[in-house]
Order: sequence, then structure tokens, then C-alpha cells
Amino acid sequence: MSGVEIGLAAGILSAVSGAAGTLMQAQAAASQAEAQRTSDLYNASVADRNKAITLQNKKTVLLNSQLDVEDQRRKNKRQLASIAAAFGNSGVEMVGTPLDALAFSAAEMEVDAQRIDYQGQSDARELELQARGLGDQAAMHRVSAESARQRGRSALRSGYLSAGMSLIGGGASAYADYSAASAYADYSAATG
Repeated sequence: MSGVEIGLAAGILSAVSGAAGTLMQAQAAASQAEAQRTSDLYNASVADRNKAITLQNKKTVLLNSQLDVEDQRRKNKRQLASIAAAFGNSGVEMVGTPLDALAFSAAEMEVDAQRIDYQGQSDARELELQARGLGDQAAMHRVSAESARQRGRSALRSGYLSAGMSLIGGGASAYADYSAASAYADYSAATG
């Protein structure tokens, strides 16, 4: 094998190894993007699951609140009946001030029931907002996963193109060097 042929082989080998390195880098970038995509999809599913749990908790809070309000109102009725019975047993007629006192007690007791209801509604609203935030998180993770998938595809396409250009450029450069060396060898042999 002549020096010219060795030079040609070295040029081609250099182009092939450069293309292989480029392909390996592209594959590594695509693998990294796929790992990010997998992570984002997992995080999206966790956020979706947490949202479902939060919405179930909201339903439970509302149900418990309704039960607590009903319990409070039953307790209020028992207390009002007890107050009315105490007035009746003491011989007080349920007119005027005693009736006003009973009405005032009933109103205060209803306020207690409404406070319980309000607290339940407030807690449920807070859980609804948390669920919406978790839904937004899940959506952002899915968008990020799609973006990672696109980056991986782009890295592979870019790698293939760069590797192809490396091969073409390296092959052309090796051929140009080979042609120049061959022409010089032919000229040296003819003049020599």
C-alpha cells in the first residue's frame, strides 16, 4: 500500500470515526430526552392521582360538614325544647320577654350551625383550589414530556444529518487529498 493510499484510508477512517462520534452524541441526547419524558409523564400521573384524592377529600369535607350542621341543629332543637320546658315548669308564660329570650337563643344557635356550614364550605373551596393546582401541574408535566420527546427526535435527526455531512465532507476531503497526492506522484514519476 502506497503512502497515498494510506493517506486516503486515514482520511476515510477519520470521517467514519467522526460520524460515529456524532451519532453517539445524538443517541445520548435522545436517551436523556427520553428519560426526561418518562420522568415528566410519571410526575403528571402523580399529580393526577393527587388531584383525584384531593377532590375525594373535598367531597368528604362537604359531607362531614353537612352532617355536623344537621347534628348541631338537632342539638339546638333539644336545647330550645329544654329551655321552653324549664319556662313551662316554672310557671312562666311564653309571651313577652321569655319568648324573646327563647327567640334570641334560637337565633344564636342557628348562627353556630351556619358557622359550621361556612367552615365546611371554606375547607371545600380550599381543596378545590388545590385540585385545580394539581391539575395544572399535571398538564405542565405532560407539556414538558412532549417537549422532551421533540428534543429527542430533533437530536437524532440533527445527529444523522451531521454524521452524513461528516462522511460526505471527510470523503470529499480524503478524495481531494488522494487526487492531489496521486497527481503529484504521477508528476514526480514523469519528471523524475
